[in-house]
Amino acid sequence: MLRFAEEILLLILDDVSGEFARVPKWPLSCALAGGVLMDLALENRIDTDLERLFLHDPTPVGDDLLDSVLTGISESPETYDARYWVQHTAENADRIRERALERLVERGILEHREERYLWVFRSRRYPAVDGKADREVKLRIMSVLFSDEIPDPRDIAIVGLADICGLFKVLLSKRELEHATMRIAQVGKMDLIGRAVSWAVQEPRTPREKRTAHVVGSATQLPSPGNLAAVSSEGKEFVIANVDGRYYAVDGLCEHAGARLIDGGLKGCQITCPRHRWTYDMSDGRIVKPPLARRRTRSYSVRVNDGMVELVPTV
Repeated sequence: MLRFAEEILLLILDDVSGEFARVPKWPLSCALAGGVLMDLALENRIDTDLERLFLHDPTPVGDDLLDSVLTGISESPETYDARYWVQHTAENADRIRERALERLVERGILEHREERYLWVFRSRRYPAVDGKADREVKLRIMSVLFSDEIPDPRDIAIVGLADICGLFKVLLSKRELEHATMRIAQVGKMDLIGRAVSWAVQEPRTPREKRTAHVVGSATQLPSPGNLAAVSSEGKEFVIANVDGRYYAVDGLCEHAGARLIDGGLKGCQITCPRHRWTYDMSDGRIVKPPLARRRTRSYSVRVNDGMVELVPTV
């Protein structure tokens, strides 16, 4: 069975020239890292929600692309969200890339020749899930984008990773891309790890040592369900929302014109700025209105430690 990292490399390989498409390094690194995490999720070793990635089963998979990352997650003294693990794993993307290429050569799918990688089988078919002959990854992606069928989890994942790398600008004509844009966005929302990869690409990398908690006051300052509370630390304001008993926090000033979000309205898990009506999802800082896919405000997990409220950056 091919792993996502191997499929990503097959996607960016020009099967005529034997050269790889020019893809920005950080998005590609995050996509390779996300591919490893997606494989671990499909192997039932990890799971994730909007707030954290957690270990389900520490048993090694027996795959050298996956097991070192699994070990890192299982040995971590703290629990982090999926965005953290994407960024952390992406720091070793060169190793993932080289090992994935070695495996493709070992399987006889590619041939390494004079710094080029060439397809061995011109029909471009290779063993896929359950050992069955499957269409190669490029054709699988096209069948997802240009049909209304519900894609399976692996196809959802590879579409999301291809989008994050910007590969559709290479794989599709301008007309095809215009036609498929809504479908790409629709499929991308189906996978939480894929969303975490996208966030990791878009947001600044924050080293673990700088992801320190902001102590913002006592637990008595936490808002009641359906309400907001403004808190501050070292002159910086944050806003906390209580959504059905769960707390979410974001930076206190609107990204657009700097208005105080505490003066806005909360509806469900979304807060709307009172000045120009920009709306944010409190769970992840995403800008919902206007729909700006590559901008967001910083979000925080909320925890209580010895009666004091701490906000921890999610990235």
